[in-house]
Formats: sequence, structure tokens, C-alpha cells
Amino acid sequence: MLFWIILIAILILLLICLVLAWLVLTNVFGCRKNECQPGSVPRRYRRWAKAYEEGWRYLKKLKIEEYELTSRDGLKLKGYYIPAIGEAERTIIFAHGYRDTPFEDIVPMLRFYREESCGIFLITHRGHDKSEGRWVTFSIKESQDLMDWIRFAADLPSVKGRPIYPVGVSMGAASVMRLLGEKEKLPEEVVGLIEDSGFTDPGKELVYTAREHFHMPAFPIAYIVTFYVRLILHVDLNLRSAREYMKENETLPVLFIHGTGDHVVPVSQSVRAYLACRAGKLLCLIDNAPHICGYFTDPEKYQAAVEGFFAGVEGWEETEEVFDEEDSASGKG
Repeated sequence: MLFWIILIAILILLLICLVLAWLVLTNVFGCRKNECQPGSVPRRYRRWAKAYEEGWRYLKKLKIEEYELTSRDGLKLKGYYIPAIGEAERTIIFAHGYRDTPFEDIVPMLRFYREESCGIFLITHRGHDKSEGRWVTFSIKESQDLMDWIRFAADLPSVKGRPIYPVGVSMGAASVMRLLGEKEKLPEEVVGLIEDSGFTDPGKELVYTAREHFHMPAFPIAYIVTFYVRLILHVDLNLRSAREYMKENETLPVLFIHGTGDHVVPVSQSVRAYLACRAGKLLCLIDNAPHICGYFTDPEKYQAAVEGFFAGVEGWEETEEVFDEEDSASGKG
């Protein structure tokens, strides 16, 4: 009798874990489009609502070209091009964050990048806004889509022959770093990467999300979710981390930006990726900045980092380091 009681209890516990893991899967990996209506201020930016609204009004006045790309697994994805002020000297390919839209994430730094003579190509991740797709894959398939967008954009007359910088925030930043896994496919115009608040390991980010945001134990919930992801999404969250790709990167310069007040993606992820990178690199830590709010928190420091990175990569002139390497790595910069 005791045996059957124990067995039934184990089966009930297993069923509960399976159901909880399914809820995590659908809530974390399932797409929810248009969570923020166009022009409304996302919750994270409410402290800077006036500046954000001004940025959105600025965006609405601009000429925007729309493009479409078919992903490797047949999804129709949307992209947009915003020209620079005057003649473009370079192009950024901008990848937005998780459950955001490209427009709401570019708004804070849109005017700055245009004034830096950047043409801006915005990609829309699968399952977000007007792009097709049902599931998010925490940067794994998104990085493949980003690669295809870069190759597509590189042939546009407004982009062709100019330096290209893939730029990403949050999941978009993770996608940018994972480009190094297919580095041989990057067009020769790609001269540097900029990641802002990105995570390096999708599997560990899932564990962190389950523990910190769903208050569930990593074991067994995260492990069951990982199994579901492999079974349903055909994605392995335990593929090589972006940090491992950084260890092999000796040629493509990277700018790492992260807020020390980030409670969504720990700042340690960018710091470890920075330390692993063997190419030219710069680390900009924004004191007390929440997740992807570095630009609004300290625009001068953010701008100086990007300007210094462009100058260093493109070799305009001899310039000093914007941040001391040792201080930046320790979190003082």
C-alpha cells in the first residue's frame, strides 16, 4: 500500500512539474505581439517619458523604407531602413529586444545615430510586430535571421560599400554576439559589433528567468522546458554560448554596453563576454542603468563609447581609449 501511495505522489508531482514547465514555455517562448502600442511609453522608459515621446515624434517625421525577407524556415520577416542625416558614412543593422518592436527600442538613440551619419536598418524578429512566427528562440534562430538580413542589406544601394555595424539590445544583442558562430558568412563590410545588455547563454538565461521572474526552481522546471524547446521548437538551448565564440574572435572589434542596475540580464554576462573577446574591444558600464536604459541614464557616456568605437574601428585619427580597460572590466568605468 505504501508503495502505491509513494508512486501516485511521484506521478502527481511529475504532472505538476510538466504543467508548470509548459506554462513557462508558453509564457517565455510564446510570442505576444504588440504589447506596447505605437507611440506609447514602455514601462521601463516611464522615468524618461518626455524624452521618449519627443523621440517618437521625431521618428514619425522620417522617411522609412519597408522590406521583407523570408527566413530559412519559411517565415516572412519585416525590415525597415531609415536614412542618415545627409550622406551616410556607415550603416547600423539594429536588432531589438525580447517582445519589443524595432521602433520602440531605437527611439532613445535614433537621433544620435542619424547625427553620426548612420543609415539605420531595423530588423523585426520572428514572432514580433509584423513578422511571422509563433515562437521566440532566445537568440538562436534570431541570429540566423539577423545574418540573412545583414547579407540582404549589404546589397542595397544605400548600404553597399559602406561600413556595417550590427547593433543589438537585450535578445537582439545576444543575436549580434551569436553572429560570430557564422562569422565566415558575414559580408566584408561588417567591421564591428555593438551589443547592449545582451545575454551570452540562452540556457542559463532560461534558468535565471525561471528562478528570478517565475520563482520556480531551476531543477526540474528549466530542464523540462529545455526538453520542450528541443521537441517543439527544434532548438537546443545548450548550444555553444556566445562567450565561447568570443574566445575565438580575434578579428572583429566589439563594443559591450551594459547597465549596472540591470535586473533582467546580469551585467556579469557582458563583462565575461568582454573578458573572453580576443579582438579589439571596449566595455562601457552605465552606473545604475536598468535593462537597456543606458542611453537615457547617461547619454554622454553612451555617445562617447559609440563615437570612440567608430573612431577606433574606422581609424579616423589617433584617439585615446574612451574607458580605461582595467577600470571598465571591474565595473568602475
